[in-house]
Amino acid sequence: MREVHLSAGRIVRYGHWGRPVLVLPSEGGTAYEYADRGMVQALAPLIEAGRIKLYCVDSRDAEGWSARHRPVEERARHHERFEAWIVGVPESAAAGIEITSPTVITVASSDQLST
Repeated sequence: MREVHLSAGRIVRYGHWGRPVLVLPSEGGTAYEYADRGMVQALAPLIEAGRIKLYCVDSRDAEGWSARHRPVEERARHHERFEAWIVGVPESAAAGIEITSPTVITVASSDQLST
């Protein structure tokens, strides 16, 4: 497992190669939610065989759609910037949100997957 810390949250990567799979947590969830719910362990055979590589990210809902104190337009802009960060649009094109590059975690074996 490889973990990357950002001002925007974390990206946790499980596996070294394979088809990339983006995992989004539930509202307000963390990058570890998928592992905490047993899904990473369930997918361990595919991860270890190099068929898939998981990228789990932290939720940004607290600053976006769940921030009911902010106007809808502002929440939508924040979500748009988060989406741009996920798909790799340059920060300058993402309406000036301050999201820095990620920090990543890598899990290589099923022993590491269960922690």
